Amino acid sequence: ALAVDAANPFANVMLGHWILAYENGPNALDSARAYFRVAADAGRATDEVRRFQLAALGNAPDFNNELETIRVLNEMRTRAEPRAPSTRTAWRTYYYALNGQASITVSDLMTLLPASEHLQTLRWAFTEYAQRDEGTYRIFRFYVARLRAQTGEVDSAADSLRVIRKELGDDSGRLRDAVDAALTQYGSGRVSPD
Repeated sequence: ALAVDAANPFANVMLGHWILAYENGPNALDSARAYFRVAADAGRATDEVRRFQLAALGNAPDFNNELETIRVLNEMRTRAEPRAPSTRTAWRTYYYALNGQASITVSDLMTLLPASEHLQTLRWAFTEYAQRDEGTYRIFRFYVARLRAQTGEVDSAADSLRVIRKELGDDSGRLRDAVDAALTQYGSGRVSPD
């Protein structure tokens, strides 16, 4: 198919998918990314291209692939593409980063994209999904507050974090610890991804 049409979106995305699934080498993501880029830029069958791309990244979860998923979501948003149904599965990256169950940390996420872009993408991708569950929505609001602080809205972000902290009450856990740490950080007038 590529010999006939080098920009064939199906052939490119399938080859990128295959590379991530079966090559697993240190350059697999870079190789797959090149095919995904051609497929996305073809401007044809974009929904299918993104579905296969996100599936490939999700089926081979590791540090780089999970961060790449967030970058892909950001690109989809900036290109005004529709959210794929599989978009919500990328939420696990944020969830596990907060809960210390992955190699990705909250700091990794805070420095992945410029804060204002990341904030827009987070809201675009996950607002509806997060609002379905109180616990998930608190985590979502935590990330929104962290990103808002990084865009310069420190006082407003701290107010949002105080509301979350009050809602958590005496609950222990990583979200409470993360909220407390962020409040301490922002109270000092210092904003950094740590």
